[in-house]
Amino acid sequence: MTAGIFKLARAGATLVLVAGAVLPGCSGDSRSSGTDDDSAARAGSAGLGASAAGRGGAAAGRSPGAGQGGHAGAEQIAAGRGGAGRGGGAGGAGGAGGTAGGIGVGGDSGANAGGEPAASGGAGAAEASAGQSGAAESAGDDGNGGATSGCEPVSVTASVVVPTVELLIDNSASMFSTTPTAWASFYGALMDASSGVVKNLEDKIRFGFLSYKGSKGTSETDPACATMTGVTPALDNYDAINATYVDLGGDYSQQHPPPRWESPGNYAIAYAAATLTDPGLPAGPKYILLATDGSPNTCEVLDPQCGEDRAVKAAQDAYAAGVGLMVVGLGGDFSQADSGCTDGQDHCGLDHLNDLANAGVGAPVLPPPGCDDPTADSCFARFDICNKGALIAAYTPDAAQVGTTFTVDPSDSDAASTLASTLGTLLQHLAACTLTLDVVVTGDPSLVSVTVGGVSRTYGAPDGWVLASDQKTMTLEGAACDARSSGAELTVALPCH
Repeated sequence: MTAGIFKLARAGATLVLVAGAVLPGCSGDSRSSGTDDDSAARAGSAGLGASAAGRGGAAAGRSPGAGQGGHAGAEQIAAGRGGAGRGGGAGGAGGAGGTAGGIGVGGDSGANAGGEPAASGGAGAAEASAGQSGAAESAGDDGNGGATSGCEPVSVTASVVVPTVELLIDNSASMFSTTPTAWASFYGALMDASSGVVKNLEDKIRFGFLSYKGSKGTSETDPACATMTGVTPALDNYDAINATYVDLGGDYSQQHPPPRWESPGNYAIAYAAATLTDPGLPAGPKYILLATDGSPNTCEVLDPQCGEDRAVKAAQDAYAAGVGLMVVGLGGDFSQADSGCTDGQDHCGLDHLNDLANAGVGAPVLPPPGCDDPTADSCFARFDICNKGALIAAYTPDAAQVGTTFTVDPSDSDAASTLASTLGTLLQHLAACTLTLDVVVTGDPSLVSVTVGGVSRTYGAPDGWVLASDQKTMTLEGAACDARSSGAELTVALPCH
């Protein structure tokens, strides 16, 4: 039996926005709660913005919300640094902050980005606006430095957020063509009542379920393209998913097979992404876990199976919408690079899984052979019957491979337990290692102190942590995630320089 191959890639996440108090800027950072459009938000941009070093106080002083802005500034910390609303009087004297990050105090609107308040600034000017701006905390600052007086690191609350994982299972005929079947092996890994991933994590992950099997459609968005059978994502969803999963498996008989079912990957990924971006779902990180045993076709072209470009585009679109993609490949088509290609012009087999894994985490994707310029006539993949003269996914020559591979022989007696162990580790990491901060970090995240189990973790390192594009979702990586999954304590602090 040919070994199956997994493409497992931890996806980036787009998380719920959680309101938090405005904190002091640190070495060029700008942080604001983003919760008050009329005042606190202006305070964040006027007094805390990296481009508003000296001008912020004056801008806040002219704003109708200067008083509220000062209040927001006062919330930064009891020491009273960088209050956005302090510039409410004396022509903006007592500006929002002497440094680009808004830490400085006391100086007038001419304070420079290096943090030195202008000579003309002083406590008296700052006190002129104290009544309306909450700058009383800064009355002790004399406009001659003191920007870091009493400054200490500020602890940040990092809360685990419940992720949503849509199990997207290929239900094509080939999933039932081996003994044991790829369908049965994967079912055992996910749904075994004692060792299955869904049963063990249903209280930590919001699982949904979708299966897909295709027939010919009139377009790539034609609902007739695929039969989609699903269970809405929810916590404690094992029973509902199991009932649907069992029914679908019973629909296929090797002795009396139904008409051939195909695998329109692009349609299925787009459909799953649409369900996960439904505003009715709770906020939190969203992922698709795709399991398939072969190369995808398109809705309009069932054979040859040349839907790789469209499937990659669907994965890229899903990621852009805030939905990550993890890919599991089962069966001989994924035993080697380009396995299953009919003409060697596309990325098939393992190469295609690599492409999907990269797209699923927002990483660049390698172009098909000879297509460093996807618009050139020398790019033969353009003229594939599925592509009709144009490639629609985004490609980058020399793109690095981000995902990892895992092989398993579906005929092995321990195939299901091996799959359960691998997927369990991956999904446990999602449940334990993606957290949301109670502040927005818009400056240099490498200045944030993160420790796990007392060990300092470096931003962007393989065993460290990363910050998502929403600037308040952190994901622990590698050893940091392993430690956190084992119960190690996490601390996060914003330094003040």
